[in-house]
Amino acid sequence: MEPWTVAFDGFSTMGAAGAGVIIHNPEGEVWRFAHQLSQGVTNNQAEYEALLLALRFLVARKVRKVVIRGDSQLVVRQALEEFKCKDPQLQIFLREVHSLLQQLTDVVLEDIPRGENDEANNLAQCVSGFRRRHIPREGECSQVDRPSLDW
Repeated sequence: MEPWTVAFDGFSTMGAAGAGVIIHNPEGEVWRFAHQLSQGVTNNQAEYEALLLALRFLVARKVRKVVIRGDSQLVVRQALEEFKCKDPQLQIFLREVHSLLQQLTDVVLEDIPRGENDEANNLAQCVSGFRRRHIPREGECSQVDRPSLDW
C-alpha cells in the first residue's frame, strides 16, 4: 500500500502568521489547506499549527500510512522525541501531536531543506497576508478556521 504524503510549513513575522499544508493520497488527489494564525504566534508555534492541521485531517480520514515532511528541524525532531521540548507553550502543541501520531499506524516524519518545501511555505505566507507571490486559484486552497474532526 502506497503512503499518503504531506508537506507542512508555518510562517510568522510581525503582524502576519499562517500555516500551509499540502496532502496527496495514493490515488493522486490533492488537498491544500491554509490557516491564518493570530498575530503574536512564534514561528515554531506556526510550524506546530501546520503539522497539527495535517494530522487532524489524516486522523479524521482514518489514514494509516503517511510520509510527513516539514522544514522545521525543531518541530520534527521534537515530534520524534530526538530533541527535548522545554517551552511550556510548545509542550501543549507537542502533546497533541503525539496523541494524533499514535492514531496513525505507519508514519515517517522527516525534516527537509526549506527549498524543498516551497509550496507549503507559499500557502502559509499567502494566507498570512505577508506575501502575494503565490495566490491560490479558486479550488486550489481551502482556508480553514480552527479545524475540527468533522471534515
